[in-house]
Amino acid sequence: MIKKEQALALVLLGAASGMALWTIRYRPVWFDEGWTWHTARMSLGDGLRAAARDRHPPLHLLIDHLWMRAVGDSELSLRWPSVAFGLLTMAFAWRLHCQVWGPSWAGALVIVGIALSPLWLEQMRQARMYTQLSFFVLLSWWAMERWIKRPIVRNWILWVLSGLGALLTHYYAIFPIVVGAALQVCARRNWRGLVGAGTALAAIGVGTALWVLLGQIRLALFLPEEHIPSLPQFLAATNAALRSSALAYWGAMPPIGWALLLLTVLVNLGPHASAVQKRWFLFTGLGIALPIVVMAGGRGNLLNFAPRHILYAHPLVAMGWVGGVARLLRWSQRRPARPVRIGLAGAIWTASLIPVGYAGRSAWALLQAEANSPRAEEAAVRYLRSRAGPGDVVLTLRGH
Repeated sequence: MIKKEQALALVLLGAASGMALWTIRYRPVWFDEGWTWHTARMSLGDGLRAAARDRHPPLHLLIDHLWMRAVGDSELSLRWPSVAFGLLTMAFAWRLHCQVWGPSWAGALVIVGIALSPLWLEQMRQARMYTQLSFFVLLSWWAMERWIKRPIVRNWILWVLSGLGALLTHYYAIFPIVVGAALQVCARRNWRGLVGAGTALAAIGVGTALWVLLGQIRLALFLPEEHIPSLPQFLAATNAALRSSALAYWGAMPPIGWALLLLTVLVNLGPHASAVQKRWFLFTGLGIALPIVVMAGGRGNLLNFAPRHILYAHPLVAMGWVGGVARLLRWSQRRPARPVRIGLAGAIWTASLIPVGYAGRSAWALLQAEANSPRAEEAAVRYLRSRAGPGDVVLTLRGH
């Protein structure tokens, strides 16, 4: 029997899918999507070699290749895997929130908070790998918690496979994978924990190394800059990466909106926080901080960092943000006077909806702008695609 909370989650997932699909068929294909389409239409061997030359992992290409062979290569079918992984991640995040923070009506805000993110909405409708990456990172966190709770071989294999799936989707998954292994060692605090984390990292590393060796991938992209950035450069790049990520996830908000969002997340560190909630906080925080510090601050520029590279953090943040809302609502219901309970609950709901409102406004503006005025570079790529015939080589240039 479907409970009321589950029914509400299904309705919200349906609304999220409708919002994602609203203009998806009319969006021109832009450069990166065109490359995805081009490589997915190749034979599997040629596509994998092309992905290796472009220094990309193979899993997203493999899924797109098999999917397009099954349903065709229209723009809708090209983008559907991103939509599917986006919806799957939202449903999974809602389910994990209910497991970690307990079922409540507030849990529906997890789906709302993820779906209304401008960056999430954008990436759900692009033929790229970032919603797929988010799903595998979320799966790896869940598998890590299962391994900590019950260290059996089946859970260890699930953890390894989810981590390998994340890393073979995007190389920046190395950051949450390493954080998860460190948290597992700290949680177990014995030789079994150390061996479990070490063997898991080794297995994931061997799988990735095989791809790197077979694809003959050059590692220059992942090496540090020749010149170490100065402290002002480090701080400027780190600040720019953090600000651009926050703006991309939640849209433009006044300081009161950011303060409410941060305070609600920090509620999870209260005296009654469970060990799982504390590990969630560290996994999420370090999963955001490490790539920003290493790939932006450590290089003194944003050439190898964009907010979409850590899109996996948004479902995790949404889970904890709503977890804080749920904890505050439970606290308010323990007040003795009924008017006080009602007033506190109303204030908490109002404060929690402020970030949602600003994110929703930015998401709506994105959809309206897209429907009314397609971007020129996307229209150019679409025009070239319509003019190209079988066997033609099409060259496009873009400003980035």
